[in-house]
Amino acid sequence: MKKSHKKNRMIIVASVVLVLVVGCGVLLANGGFTIFGDKTATENTYTKTYAGYNLDKMAMNRTSYVGNASKVSHLVMQLPEPDSYYKQQYIHLQTEQKPYGLTVFYEPTATEASNSLSRPDHQQNLELANINYKNALVLFAMIDNVDEISFAFRNTSSTGQLDQSAYDIQLQYLRSDIAKQLDITMLSKNVEQLGKLLENWKPVAVGSESAGSHPEPAIEVAETSPDPDQLNEQIVNHANEISPDGKFLIEAFGENSNVSSGGNNPAEGIRLLDVASQKVLWSMTPGYYLQSFLWSPDSRYVTVSYMARAWGGTLVVDTQDQSEITLPSLQELRENWNGETTENGMRSDPYFKAVEWLDSNQLSVSFEWTGANDLYYSGKYLYDVTLRKLLNIEKNEIK
Repeated sequence: MKKSHKKNRMIIVASVVLVLVVGCGVLLANGGFTIFGDKTATENTYTKTYAGYNLDKMAMNRTSYVGNASKVSHLVMQLPEPDSYYKQQYIHLQTEQKPYGLTVFYEPTATEASNSLSRPDHQQNLELANINYKNALVLFAMIDNVDEISFAFRNTSSTGQLDQSAYDIQLQYLRSDIAKQLDITMLSKNVEQLGKLLENWKPVAVGSESAGSHPEPAIEVAETSPDPDQLNEQIVNHANEISPDGKFLIEAFGENSNVSSGGNNPAEGIRLLDVASQKVLWSMTPGYYLQSFLWSPDSRYVTVSYMARAWGGTLVVDTQDQSEITLPSLQELRENWNGETTENGMRSDPYFKAVEWLDSNQLSVSFEWTGANDLYYSGKYLYDVTLRKLLNIEKNEIK
């Protein structure tokens, strides 16, 4: 493990590697990137959370590379702060050579900046230590090639530029340490098992504050946590929703055991059933790894949102004639964007998900994709399923 050459204190913790970020800008610096900004709220299109982590939403920005500043910053936006005293302001990505690293910089909030006496004790504050551990684990699971993560803390407000010498406490986490205890690769693809692990987390000992110390790995799992054999079981997701009038059921069914991604098998398919007769009115294959359904208030239409390994789509089924209604594609959105857009030629990773029915005809759908140079496009569009017409595009800030 590398030692800090600064005279500040370093807390070295043998654990998982993670990230906290908020990206409003990116600067090339010292063979890496420095990202800076203020944390802003992100749209929460998922309601399932585990110990405060919305892992399904976070998984939409899973990335193979810590250098993917757009995805990393969006992951960081959704992590809890380690303590209410701090806010995250900068992050540095070391991408020039291995070990690839990530340093996250914290400073007091505007409220706490003038009250240094309220600063948490990093040696004794067990809750702060455990939030850092869990944040590290989640980001390790979401960023494949990051080797080291450091969290740096200062007791004064920054002046708009990153001054690393002002950060007097630093915690470092190594992927190699946590990999000795948990299958990070499996957890990275299995959000349910990762969530169970977070929910059953057992408090850990706080690392030594002496520079260069190497305490033993401190992560422990509560007795109710899944054991290694359970963690390696294949899981298949089967979502289902009954219509408001009780006449129809939409559900995922079966399992495709010939395909697997990080401990997950996709469902065999998705089908629409008449509840009274149990007759299959409509079906599609495959069933993908994740599914979600939304019924229109009058029970005529149901949305089918599905997620593959790195992209997701949405369609609508009309129960009146069992037809499929194709929603606007990425190309159609770009054509109606009212401005220039790009698409990543290697991996645009488009993701569409039904958000809500405004009435029995108009549907709101969230979207996002990656453009050239890792630009991140996102927002919502409004679509009239009866008229088969795109009504409006609500764009988020391009990042």
